[in-house]
Amino acid sequence: MLAAALSASCGTGPQVLELPQGLKVLVSGSQDGSGEARLSGELTDIGGCVGFVVGDERWVAVFPEGTQVTSGGRIDLGGDGVVGLGDKVSSAGSTYGGGRPVPEGAPAIPQDCSADRAALMSAPVDIG
Repeated sequence: MLAAALSASCGTGPQVLELPQGLKVLVSGSQDGSGEARLSGELTDIGGCVGFVVGDERWVAVFPEGTQVTSGGRIDLGGDGVVGLGDKVSSAGSTYGGGRPVPEGAPAIPQDCSADRAALMSAPVDIG
C-alpha cells in the first residue's frame, strides 16, 4: 500500500513526482491531441517508476497534465479519479522511447527506471 507523498506543483511543464517508497510518477506537460494508440495495463513498479507490463514489454506510465500525488500516497488523475499500484488503467495516447524521440511536453524516462519505453496517456483515463 502507498503511504504519504509529495504533492505536484502547479505548471504546464513535464514533472517527475515521487511516492513515499521512492517510485517515480511521470506527468506530462501540455499536450495536443490524444494520440494514436490505446494504452492499458495494471499499474506496477517498473524498476523505480510507476508503469505497466504488456506481454514482455515494460512501459513507464506518463500521466496527463494536472496529475498529482495525494497526501495518502495515491495518484490523483484530476477529474478521472484516484489510482494506485494494482489498479487497471486505460486511455488513448502515444508512445516514445525504444528509439522514438521524447515528444515536446513529455518527461524523459529516468535512467534508473527499468524500462526504455513510455506510454503517454491522454485524459480521460479510464479506471478498472
